[in-house]
Amino acid sequence: MDKKEVREKAIRQIFEETSLRDKGYKCTKNSIYKKDEDFKLSLNFSSAISANRIEEVNYLDVRASISHERLRKYKKEKINQDSGYIGGAAIANLFKAGPPWISYDLGITSESYSEKLKLIKQTVEKDVFHFFDEFKKIERINSYIWQPCFDLRSTIHLYVFLNEKELLDEVIRKASIDRKDTFKDNYINFNRRLISGKAWIEVYKDVKDGEDSLALEIANSFFEMGIEL
Repeated sequence: MDKKEVREKAIRQIFEETSLRDKGYKCTKNSIYKKDEDFKLSLNFSSAISANRIEEVNYLDVRASISHERLRKYKKEKINQDSGYIGGAAIANLFKAGPPWISYDLGITSESYSEKLKLIKQTVEKDVFHFFDEFKKIERINSYIWQPCFDLRSTIHLYVFLNEKELLDEVIRKASIDRKDTFKDNYINFNRRLISGKAWIEVYKDVKDGEDSLALEIANSFFEMGIEL
């Protein structure tokens, strides 16, 4: 088998040899997914191949993500963004920031293939299902604010859409901890400038450091949902 066939074989085995099939997931050549009420739970597979790849290398990147389907439909209609994404990361880094950011080298031998496939299946059972279970409980999402599976912009979009004011206040409060005194004033100012019609790049010119960048992310997340702070 060529490398593509090896990766497709691995995906089928991951689907068949974990709890995924029993839990109602479906399998395609490049993904495994399940629709669960308002949520779509996904495992997406891709190859990490560079032009200078070594012939023995056969990387399989595995990412877990969760999206909110009603949010996706709303954003597609209102702001022309066809995405209800609310969180995700490479499966070995859902709860642990890199480096390393882990992909799995299936290699070209049965030994390397079996070793990496075992690691992937263990991670699915241990971390991926836990991630899906936690993020389906929208009140739990804020608990992961400093971990790779969390996405601030997407969480703000979700809470605005669901009118979850307390959860929205909580995530902004957590994002604002230990920031400089002007942090809140900055993201309010950035937001109001965007609402007034200023181009994002013009507002970005006033970003001086990482805190300003975070303030602009908060400001723009609200702006995208039509909210003036």
